[in-house]
Amino acid sequence: MNTKKEAPSADAMNLDLSRHKDTVRLPQMQVFFDYLHEKTATCTMVCESTGLRQKNCTRYKRRLEKNGYLWEVYDGKCRVTGLKAAYLTTNPSHNLKVQTPKLF
Repeated sequence: MNTKKEAPSADAMNLDLSRHKDTVRLPQMQVFFDYLHEKTATCTMVCESTGLRQKNCTRYKRRLEKNGYLWEVYDGKCRVTGLKAAYLTTNPSHNLKVQTPKLF
């Protein structure tokens, strides 16, 4: 007897494929981006409000800043830690630090 069994489908095993390691990063980064588009906050304030992990938010901050989507608006006292921190935004209209061209 040569009976070959097929592997059960993901639906049959009740697997949630949306929790795959490669699909989790984009929604969290989108939450981070959207929060900073609505409000100006420090990275720690974003973590407290959204429930994202600090290490992930720092990674997202670095990636968005490197690609030109995130700006430091001003430095001030963080409402969560009480320490000096940079307030961030992804909304271009909130960018107070105007880039001036260097003449020399």
